[in-house]
Amino acid sequence: MVILALIVLFGLQPAILSSRAHLFRSPDSAAASQTTEIAKGQVLEKIICAGTPDQTYALYLPSNYSPDKKWPVLYAFDPGARGKNPVERFREAAEKFGWIIVASNNSRNGPMQPSIEAWNAIVKDTHARFAIDDARVYVAGMSGAARLAIYLASRCLDCAAGVIACSAGLPEGVMPSPAWHFALFSTAGIDDFNFAEVKGTEEPLSKAGMTHRTEVFTGRHEWPPSSVMMEGLEWMELQAIKTSKRPADANLIESSWQRKMQQAGALEDAKQIYDAYLIYLALDNTYKGLRDVAQVEQKILQLRDSPNVRNAIRDEQQQIRKQRELENNIGALLAAQEKTTEDATNEAFASEGSSSWNSRRVAQARRPNRGHRRKKSCATSHGGHVHRLV
Repeated sequence: MVILALIVLFGLQPAILSSRAHLFRSPDSAAASQTTEIAKGQVLEKIICAGTPDQTYALYLPSNYSPDKKWPVLYAFDPGARGKNPVERFREAAEKFGWIIVASNNSRNGPMQPSIEAWNAIVKDTHARFAIDDARVYVAGMSGAARLAIYLASRCLDCAAGVIACSAGLPEGVMPSPAWHFALFSTAGIDDFNFAEVKGTEEPLSKAGMTHRTEVFTGRHEWPPSSVMMEGLEWMELQAIKTSKRPADANLIESSWQRKMQQAGALEDAKQIYDAYLIYLALDNTYKGLRDVAQVEQKILQLRDSPNVRNAIRDEQQQIRKQRELENNIGALLAAQEKTTEDATNEAFASEGSSSWNSRRVAQARRPNRGHRRKKSCATSHGGHVHRLV
């Protein structure tokens, strides 16, 4: 299923098609031997992809990993190609829930093609090395890499069960679709300049019928702390139970429910009513279909019209509007500055052309004919960079 998705999305070459028979099967004895040489329970900064040695990834294998069963895997992308960063944030949750974490050291913000090549390389290599559950493949990214993660999941024909998108919303020009069958866990720091963008995705996601949740944390434009990643993987585990991608686990359901109820109750006691209200909303959406949620439905009705909740919603909406206005103003200023620079450059070229056209013609006429001893080339300078025009 996954290899077919990669073929459709990226137009893989025939040489890769020939590997379909072994790329997404359980590791053979050679692969199992490779795995035994890889340390478990540790963050490994650099694993070299077999066959594409220019591609590497950071890795975390749970300490109890064994090829005797298949494991969920999360492919993470950092905007600066620092694979270790997301692996360290996910490590604790990966150990608790038994996930393999893989993060490219090549993919970074910029052109799409290098990130596509990184995705293909790490997917191929990890499926050859490890026992991976193809029904439980997840993708994560931060900032521009969050858009990449959503793009990959939305285009690869149900190859991803979920996406954890940090500090960014949807890819440009992409809108949620009922054809998207993955769960989306989004995060944003309170002081993140993309806070409004992330919150703004909630309405279109709901209209498309997407299973989604947004987690806000105290922070800026960054990978969330490990505690938020724990929430994200736990939420994905519960979604996997809902969709029968993993067996039901009554202990996980009940223990996580009780922990969240205690958190909400403590926030109510501390008069942080809106924060408690958000937890009750998340409990209702997450556990409906897993257990009885009448208790939180009553809490939601009780708190929804309270002055604290109404004022907090109003303040948040005002904050989002102000941030969007600021973004629009900055965008307009940048566009105006670019237009002014372009106009000044064109005017300078026009002035220089009219005053020196004849002198250049004279100089060219006096220059000796060098024949075709080397290819003619030309370069212009723009913003301090030289661009060859040959």
